Amino acid sequence: MSHLRPACVAILLSAVVLVPGAAMAGVLTGATYSFSMDGGAPLVFPADGTVTGSGVSFTELSMQAGSAFSGTLTMSLDFAPATLLSVIVGSNSGASWMGDPLTGTSGVINGSSIIKGFSGVSLITVPFTAGSVGTTTISGGGIDVTVFAHGWTSGTLVIDDGAAGTLATAMGTVVTGTPGSVTLVAGSRVETSLTTEPIFHIHTLHLEFERLAPEPAGLLTLSVCGLVLALRARLRTV
Repeated sequence: MSHLRPACVAILLSAVVLVPGAAMAGVLTGATYSFSMDGGAPLVFPADGTVTGSGVSFTELSMQAGSAFSGTLTMSLDFAPATLLSVIVGSNSGASWMGDPLTGTSGVINGSSIIKGFSGVSLITVPFTAGSVGTTTISGGGIDVTVFAHGWTSGTLVIDDGAAGTLATAMGTVVTGTPGSVTLVAGSRVETSLTTEPIFHIHTLHLEFERLAPEPAGLLTLSVCGLVLALRARLRTV
């Protein structure tokens, strides 16, 4: 029976370390929001030092509300009479994403995109809420815009073309470990009187954590299976 003692000790230690309630939460250490159009170079808004959040595991993340991504950046347009697009990022709502892949409509990035013409004259301002789901229609400056928005996912985002096809796709990512990271993607199909074909926007939220564990229940299952095999091996030698 003395052969069983090491295995029993291992079981007790694993129960303490690997039960879901004992999983260590990883602190959110950094974040970046990016906006891109039609696959072009993204406008990147790094978070300031006020961003906070945590990850219990890669299937359960949170981010606090704030204005860590606020700023204004501009890209060129070639949809005459539009020549510039200024993207203004304001506040973000609090977030609690869960699942595998992570999904949800919390953690919305609030902002607006201003379409400008020659000499930088503003033609129309289109508000956006990156990560939300819904349809927004707005007109101004002789321009009509309708936005069909999709929510966040750490999996595969598919933006339809409004018919039976796919306009664009984007991939989220999950990297567990110390440190760990998650990239969430959201997007929109945009129909505008400036173009004959729809365009698309991709919103990317990259989150970095002090540590990011695999899903706790999975850890426990793997541990128990491994310990059962070890125990059976011990029993054969008794």
